[in-house]
Amino acid sequence: MINTSTCVYGVIGYPIEHSLSPVLHNWFMSNYKLNAVYVAFNVHPSELKNAIKGGSALGVIGLNVTIPHKEALLGLVDEKDRDVKLVGAINTLELNAGKIQAHVTDPYGFTESLGQRKYWFKNAEVLLLGAGGAAKSVVYALEKLDVKKIWIYNRSAQRLRAFLDFCHNALTVSKVQAIDRKQLNDIAFDCKIIINTTSAGMYPHTGESLLRSDVFHDAHFVYDLVYNPEKTKLLLDAEHKGATIQNGIDMLIFQGLESLRIWTKQPLRLEAPKLKKIRHILQSRL
Repeated sequence: MINTSTCVYGVIGYPIEHSLSPVLHNWFMSNYKLNAVYVAFNVHPSELKNAIKGGSALGVIGLNVTIPHKEALLGLVDEKDRDVKLVGAINTLELNAGKIQAHVTDPYGFTESLGQRKYWFKNAEVLLLGAGGAAKSVVYALEKLDVKKIWIYNRSAQRLRAFLDFCHNALTVSKVQAIDRKQLNDIAFDCKIIINTTSAGMYPHTGESLLRSDVFHDAHFVYDLVYNPEKTKLLLDAEHKGATIQNGIDMLIFQGLESLRIWTKQPLRLEAPKLKKIRHILQSRL
């Protein structure tokens, strides 16, 4: 029951209608018996600074951050944890006593979402689609997973160059290499692991994919961070050719759980039966 002691958390993004974070976190609140509520805030980029100040003034305790604010917030926070400084992106905010503290739980969420598949990454070549905030978190995680090579494609060549510089200089990851549109599908065919971090295929643009459907085969593992729809065109094309596929549902769950641990300072655990239950709840909403 909501009362004057109820803690308020939320997610900010633009657009935000597709987000399952309120479903996920309100399930967390119930599962862990927390007197808290979690809501979605549709925040236009021009209102980002005002939104953060307003949330802090109203006593909002924590916020998750999604597209397109993960990098734009870097200049609006008071403190950044080590991973934020390395990755250069934010997905979790603590609003404490007027101070805004920034965290990024995406690298943890990505790695944990792989389960036993994380062992497929050692010495593997990976094709990464996208060069935004989520891609930075994935590169950071891939380096820890000890991949051999990371090929990176992005539709904006200028942003791709900046991303490559970031990987080399800030993350000190030397195994990344940019590719252009002409190379994309050939490298996709050769790489056994493909990860999409872009919004291509996300609702409502569900017919969009960056790769030709004929590049896939049964040796592929294709991971799309998009989770709405449950299967993007990328995943459907890959599945049709026998590839192993995964969407971003489990990453959403684990990065969200890590955010809640940060906010509550509690070592919250998610056992396999509970994971299966919340995964089913989220998938039923897609």
